[in-house]
Amino acid sequence: RLGEEWFVVVDGRRGKGYNLVWNPVFSPDGKRFAYAARDKNKMFIVTDDGEGQRYDSAGEPFFSPDGSHIAYRAEREARWFVVINGREGKRYDYVRTPPVFSPNGKRVAYGVEDGGKGFMVTAEVLSSNEAAESKETYDIVTSPVFSPDGKRLAYIGVRGKELSDRQVVVVDDREGKIYYEVTAPVFSPDSAQLVYPARRGKEWFVVVNEKEGPVYDMIVTPQFSPDGSRVVYRARKEGKRFVVIADRNGVTIKEHPHYEAVWQPVFTPDGKSIAYGVKDGQELWWKVEPVE
Repeated sequence: RLGEEWFVVVDGRRGKGYNLVWNPVFSPDGKRFAYAARDKNKMFIVTDDGEGQRYDSAGEPFFSPDGSHIAYRAEREARWFVVINGREGKRYDYVRTPPVFSPNGKRVAYGVEDGGKGFMVTAEVLSSNEAAESKETYDIVTSPVFSPDGKRLAYIGVRGKELSDRQVVVVDDREGKIYYEVTAPVFSPDSAQLVYPARRGKEWFVVVNEKEGPVYDMIVTPQFSPDGSRVVYRARKEGKRFVVIADRNGVTIKEHPHYEAVWQPVFTPDGKSIAYGVKDGQELWWKVEPVE
């Protein structure tokens, strides 16, 4: 910032000055950049190709995995839409989730609300056809995630505001079991399986391929092994934290030692071991342990 002007500096070169700039990002390949800007009460996205269309509001920009496409949320006259490569999509009352690209960059998904209903929208990046809207509606939809092969889509649907079972994971337009709370689903590397944490009352457990695992006080960040045969996640019970290894049905294979704190575990490339950080008293350790 110099005086009243904000600007972005890329490779030592100062960009154009605006009233405000935010969310500067590079494309995954590092060849392109983009950021949001405001000037004269209008918001827009600036890329290495120049300024985009000006709107009443504009969200942060997102690049496709190969860096060749860009998408973001925008609003004009109280109607929201997603802009993909400069092309404006259908208008809605609100676009709740930022656009998410599929791994191959061919599709974009985002959650919207319109007419009191929430649903998921998927659009073909290079097609001028109207985007597809999910048939099932909810009060809110969130957390869209594509499978690694880009062919499947999962997201969370929320119904009502009562403190009762009301959240569900939807996969390929098919609802799973309804729970009090669920968190973001995760696909296996081969795209065939799905895992997510769920809560019923005060009890947390993982749901692996629609099968529930054992109950804990808290569960976070499950992930599959490279071959999809195992799931690892962090759990908490009676104040202690630890790592759990389960099979593809959610059945516990091994519950690792308990510590004051545990950091995110990762599988080795061959899937035979896991590595994670722990806090034991005043000591911090890196642990590498066999899966079985």
